[in-house]
Amino acid sequence: MSLRPETLRARLIIAVLVPALLIIALSTVFAFRSADRFAQREQDALLLRTAVAFAAYLEPESGHEAMTVLIRRLHSRGGRLLSAAEGDDLRFLVVDAQGAVLGGDPRLSQVLPRLASTSATRPFFADLRLEGERSRSVAFRHAVRNDDLRIVVAESAGREDAEVRSIVIGSIWPNLLLVIVMIAVVWVGIEGSLRRLDALGRDIARREPTDLEPLDAREAPVEVRPLLVAVNDMLARIDKSNSQQRTFLSGAAHQLRTPLAGIQMQVDLATREAPEELKPRLKRVHAAIGDLVHCTHQMLALARSATGDAADMSPVDLVALIEDSSSGWLDNALSRGAELDFRLSPARCTGSVWMLQQLLGNLIDNAIKHGPGGGLVTIGCGTDPQGRAFVEVEDQGAGIPEAARTQVLEPFVRGPDARSDGSGLGLAIVREVAERHSAVLEFTSGAPHSRVRLTFPAAPPAHGV
Repeated sequence: MSLRPETLRARLIIAVLVPALLIIALSTVFAFRSADRFAQREQDALLLRTAVAFAAYLEPESGHEAMTVLIRRLHSRGGRLLSAAEGDDLRFLVVDAQGAVLGGDPRLSQVLPRLASTSATRPFFADLRLEGERSRSVAFRHAVRNDDLRIVVAESAGREDAEVRSIVIGSIWPNLLLVIVMIAVVWVGIEGSLRRLDALGRDIARREPTDLEPLDAREAPVEVRPLLVAVNDMLARIDKSNSQQRTFLSGAAHQLRTPLAGIQMQVDLATREAPEELKPRLKRVHAAIGDLVHCTHQMLALARSATGDAADMSPVDLVALIEDSSSGWLDNALSRGAELDFRLSPARCTGSVWMLQQLLGNLIDNAIKHGPGGGLVTIGCGTDPQGRAFVEVEDQGAGIPEAARTQVLEPFVRGPDARSDGSGLGLAIVREVAERHSAVLEFTSGAPHSRVRLTFPAAPPAHGV
């Protein structure tokens, strides 16, 4: 399973993951601001109630002198107020109308200039820093008998900040869990959708090059169907082009064979009637035309093999195929002084009769040409221990060197010991036919025998066999 950036899976996951993470980030910011505003309102309300209670505490019945003594007692505690909640750090400051500090923490006086712009009864809230920590303060004016006091009460914001962090962290985990679940659900959905594309890809990969049947688009996702329709249209055009090419090759084979055979016959007749001094030339012309006929036949056979389709394939009895074609091979062997031997065991495969005839004809022709004069060429067929049918041609020559076996399968490439009368197309046709039948081509070289074997895939026997 691939998650490289260029894969469709990765692109879909990223398309889901990036917006989800962005939403989480925005949600976290919103949760932080909402929690901060809520905590600040709660702290301001509590701080104001504490400050009002403190102001009421500064109104003793005994008068101004008693109040001053009370403030000094509070001041002796370092400017802190007692609190009912554990961990609260409450500080106060009391200043008279002339700005003289009556008691408390003098550092709180930094908020008093901003209090001058407020009304006499409206409290003023402000942030300030004490001992490196953020604190929240409330300041207001308070009239006590004949005095106009300025009262400031401040509390550390550490507890409120911790509560805000707790709220934000508590909101992040559910969002992350939601994203994980969402990605898992999306992943399963993507895998389910792409599994059908994977199956379609495997079906295409298993096809033979000649299988141009339309792809089944019914099970594919709707978004992919236009692509499959375009591919099917292309396959139809290729099939039509191949059909036209096969028709052309069939016509070309007939049109070329007839005039070449006629020319060859006329040269043969002219050779018989020509003066003795012209006969060597005419014989060379006759041989050259023969090579041209053979090369043309080989080229057409190679082109036809390359454009063959599945319609040519059918169950083939290899024993019957070899027996039916043996007469043509015998004539070739007799003309070159070679002897043919047959080792035939029952064997069947799925293939094209004319392609297999071309394959065997070229292998036998090579064995006769490149074997020792008057040598023995053995044609065999059978079934190996794995149940796979095979055909083979064996001769008494040196065979093809292992280093040259790949090259000689290419068109117009000949072996290092090849004779001059070959076209270099025989083994190219053999390779093309082997590929068309998904068969394995094996060469065995060395004295006293060299062999070429074609092993077919295992196939079920035909009915009645």
